[in-house]
Amino acid sequence: MSWRAEDFRDHFLNHVGTSEQAFQYAALLRQLDRQWLGLDEKIGELGFVQIMMWARKLRAGLFANTPLATQFRAALNCYLKFLIDDANPEAARPIAAPPNPKEQADRGLIRQEHQLQAAVRRDLDLLEPGLVAIDGGQERVVPTGRIDILARDAQGAQLVIELKAGPCPADALEQALGYTTDIAQSSDMPCRTIIIAGSFGERTRAAARRVPHLKLVEYRLRLQFNALD
Repeated sequence: MSWRAEDFRDHFLNHVGTSEQAFQYAALLRQLDRQWLGLDEKIGELGFVQIMMWARKLRAGLFANTPLATQFRAALNCYLKFLIDDANPEAARPIAAPPNPKEQADRGLIRQEHQLQAAVRRDLDLLEPGLVAIDGGQERVVPTGRIDILARDAQGAQLVIELKAGPCPADALEQALGYTTDIAQSSDMPCRTIIIAGSFGERTRAAARRVPHLKLVEYRLRLQFNALD
């Protein structure tokens, strides 16, 4: 059995939360390590995305449908983030402050997510040839939240499109993968993920490189002219 308890605790205290939270998460991870006969071995065997899906499917033992199950999953997700940051030390640096509104406007970024959603729905084929929305023009509600756009690609695979107006927040990847897992489980078919934002930090880019079938896309506002009478 193995998991990097000391390194995780140090990383958690430096980047995430308090010593009390670190102690609580460490206790939960120790239980997972015992039950799985090696936490790091199980993660290496299944991969990041598969282990998240695997944990969600369980309805007994540590992952029974109780409030404690949510705590186990939160601890597991936090440990996965630690492994991603540790694999790329540059990505673990503090995230730079987002640009101020004037800088954001100068870069031509849409400021409201409903505007971004309307623009993407209108031009799905520009995002990827052959994409078609399959949600009837409405956000699909799943157990983990509301999917901005659910589409089908040219090969027939489902695609979750998560939209973030302006710089991408740190938790967007976890949010989008939760939606993708819900769709994959409900349809029993694979599902891809695209996150669209004005910009992405190095930590998010590093994490995305570890996740198969996930694409990050930066957007810019289309230039339009309206003649005056």
